[in-house]
Amino acid sequence: MDTKTIIKIISASRTKEYYITQRKDFKIETILDSADASVAFSVPDQVYPITCESYVVVEHQEYIVKEISPVKNGYRDVKAILNLEDLEGKLFSTYEKKATAEAHLEEALKDTGWKLRCQLDDNTELTIEDENTTAKAIIDQVREIFGIEVRYDTQSKVLYAARQIGDDEGVVFLKGVNLLKTEIKRDTYNYCTRLYPIGKDGLTIESVNRGKKYIDAAGAEKVVAQYWEDTAYETAEELIAAARYKLAEMAQTAVTVTVKIVDLAGKNKNKYAMYAFEVGDTVSVVDVKENGKYRVTKKTIYPDQQHKNTVQLSNRNKSFADYAKQLKAKSYETDKIIIKFDRNLKNVQAEIKDMKENPQKNVEGNAGTSTKLQTGRKIEGMLFDGTKDISHYATCYTSASTAAKTVSLSGFSLVTGARVCVRFNYGNTAANPTLNVNNTGAKAIYYRNGNISAELITSYTVLELVYTGSYWYVIGVIDRATALSTTAVTPTATGSWYYSSAISSLANYDEIRVWLEIADGEKGWITLTRKDAAETVHTLYLTASYNARVQLKWDTTNNKVGVYVRNIGSGWTANKVSVKRIEGVR
Repeated sequence: MDTKTIIKIISASRTKEYYITQRKDFKIETILDSADASVAFSVPDQVYPITCESYVVVEHQEYIVKEISPVKNGYRDVKAILNLEDLEGKLFSTYEKKATAEAHLEEALKDTGWKLRCQLDDNTELTIEDENTTAKAIIDQVREIFGIEVRYDTQSKVLYAARQIGDDEGVVFLKGVNLLKTEIKRDTYNYCTRLYPIGKDGLTIESVNRGKKYIDAAGAEKVVAQYWEDTAYETAEELIAAARYKLAEMAQTAVTVTVKIVDLAGKNKNKYAMYAFEVGDTVSVVDVKENGKYRVTKKTIYPDQQHKNTVQLSNRNKSFADYAKQLKAKSYETDKIIIKFDRNLKNVQAEIKDMKENPQKNVEGNAGTSTKLQTGRKIEGMLFDGTKDISHYATCYTSASTAAKTVSLSGFSLVTGARVCVRFNYGNTAANPTLNVNNTGAKAIYYRNGNISAELITSYTVLELVYTGSYWYVIGVIDRATALSTTAVTPTATGSWYYSSAISSLANYDEIRVWLEIADGEKGWITLTRKDAAETVHTLYLTASYNARVQLKWDTTNNKVGVYVRNIGSGWTANKVSVKRIEGVR
């Protein structure tokens, strides 16, 4: 019997769990090169209280919801990516370390709750330097610099690292069994048979390569030369070893095979275990068009629509997919002067040396020695003359109850397109607030094409604003929930509407959310919008005795929220349904 892939949702606070049973366009995508993975699906509007930052569990991975689309044809699209919050939340103000790939990874994972499973026997030590970075960014740098592959197990919090992720378990894509369609592409755009490697401070390999600065691919029919520069390599031995590994791949004709398949193992793991595969695995393709072994570099599976499944295969490690771009367009940067590396190495090194010793050479007029622009220029309202940095940031100390907000910002001019970032230390409780920057005149603060609502600017809120020529307009969306009512609305019988008291501030919002509790069966937020203020139906079914069908309505005319219990199971009564809290969202 075929098995159905389960989608489990966990609330952002991890206090509530439920399963998605109504869905469409369910897709799981995994990529070898970046170690990224994502899930996407569509759900009926208002049936499931999914919010951004909720967690999604599918098979052995946990994801985090990052995108929910507006309602279309009664459905919302949900997209979630791997949950790497612990790694993205570990910050390094500075990171500087010369170490093996394994040691770098251990340092990145330290104190994150993640474990490392490493299959690397390379003792090469390379330097990684970065500022204001994260553990996830360090892992990405290790992957790219050392040329390794990684895989995240987000449920067990394990990072797997190896020169090559994946196995060869003899999985076959066979025409007529699990292979539906094959497309083949061959190219030599990134082809190279002779490589000139360059390490730190112009390091070359002739000392360990019989006086030659290059290495050749074995058996090549012609010479296609490229330079490759990576300042992480500080010894000739390490540099030549890495260069040989890269050249072995670059000297091949790239073959990319895209296949349409039926994921038999996904349909029935017990019956078709021999057809199970993951990205990084080596599989065989048996078709009239193509027979051969390839690595899985991308996997896109539609559990409910098997005919849409696609798998990308390649004879190259996708971790070097962008490698040729580095070879063709690698640049040196010296004192902000960039020299494209398309000339002879000797000339490039000589030019860099000359620029360091003569930084004012080859510039016209007084550009080599000047410290101030002859005529200052305004950049988004801020005067820039070259003598000092400019800043668009200011702090407002005006009391919350005063509508006329003022800030000081040296060098500011009020022009159309001027931008400021303002921190409102005390927030705002006054109607129709204005902003006066550097005594250039009080201008209204607009949000969503009207005067900003008082309660939207709370203490220490930082807003970015642009001057339109008439008023200050808030850039972006203020997504801040504000409590409007904490008085419970509890029906006492089925078949009747029960309303909150009138809440005047509801008039300021286009979207609100309601905290609905149904006995001990379910608790969660339900979103209501002014644009679609019709009755919203919420259904909960646990058993024949414990179930409920509840309707919610935003009465935009009278600024009230209503709740209606249409029916309820015999195990509960109508007063077990209650709206506990109403919040304004935007």
